[in-house]
Amino acid sequence: MELSKINQKSKTDAVMLMLLNISQQRFTEVLRMESYLSNQLVEVNQKNFAHFRETLDAFIKMDKLEIFLFLDVETFDKISKMLRPVVCSKFDNDLRLAVILIFLTKGVSQNAIALWSGISQPSISRILRQGFDDICEKFGETIKWPTAEQIAYQQDLTKNKIPSFGQIDGKLWYVNRPPGTGTLNMSYKSRFAFNSLFVVDNEARIIYIQLSKNGCHSDGQMFNAGPISKLLEKKQNFPPPIKHHEHFICDSFLLGDGGFALTPQLLVPFRQTELNPEKDMFNKHLSNQRVLVENLFGRITQKFRLFNRPLDLDMTQNQLAVIAASVIYNSQFGEPGTLPILTTNHVAPRESGKLFRQRLHEKL
Repeated sequence: MELSKINQKSKTDAVMLMLLNISQQRFTEVLRMESYLSNQLVEVNQKNFAHFRETLDAFIKMDKLEIFLFLDVETFDKISKMLRPVVCSKFDNDLRLAVILIFLTKGVSQNAIALWSGISQPSISRILRQGFDDICEKFGETIKWPTAEQIAYQQDLTKNKIPSFGQIDGKLWYVNRPPGTGTLNMSYKSRFAFNSLFVVDNEARIIYIQLSKNGCHSDGQMFNAGPISKLLEKKQNFPPPIKHHEHFICDSFLLGDGGFALTPQLLVPFRQTELNPEKDMFNKHLSNQRVLVENLFGRITQKFRLFNRPLDLDMTQNQLAVIAASVIYNSQFGEPGTLPILTTNHVAPRESGKLFRQRLHEKL
């Protein structure tokens, strides 16, 4: 009898061990599948829920959605199609996207949205998690490195300016201290955050995003450790060298600030110790063009007020929220412009970033 009990206990332990050995990825997939079941999304106040539904439908019908959710109807429909449908017809794509946009643009808590919309707070949390996942899956279709024709078009927009095809800069996103991380997320501003790199073209369209798990990483460290340095070093999709300012021939390049190292593909300002009146004027030209990437951060934080306060989701969801907001921002743009690539005999001299910057500043 005791032997039978021991065998039964061994079988039970084996089953428990097998369950514990299920991979984290599979466990996440199971949770995600369950969260899409219709009984997982419920309303707790039918009157408030009906009013929320009627308000959303009225703004869409009147084509005044931008007043309500800071997004025009065309872009709203484009983002809505990114969401996977659920079984429950009451929670269609439009309603769930409205919840996501209210969370991002109003900057209010999930409890406040639940109270106003009549949807339970756990359902709000599931809608946000599912929505961020679905939108971020379309990241590669909305935010992508430009082609050679698109780079040539961006350079053509900089006539009488520094002929770059974009600007790069870092951005800190403040968070509540993640548990068990110590000071890994402590930024140089003495606040908990995670860092990011953004590259925008000359029309303020995002063409590259890189996120760091920690806030202690500098812009230069992220640049050197990420794929962006390899893209520039290999001249990924660069068109042939262009002729700019009469006989000045150069390859494509980005503009950055003093937080990055100077290379032929990444131009940064002259340092304070090198300045003279001519170099100071060059720095002003460079800063005037780099203002595009600074303005981008202002537009995102102004449009998506969630980022005006420390993010209080888990770190993965915080990062997905940033990417989702960037995808929504980029969805407002049309397709990037292009210029045909012409075969030329132009050959850019092989030189260091310092010599290239010196040669360029003499031509401006």
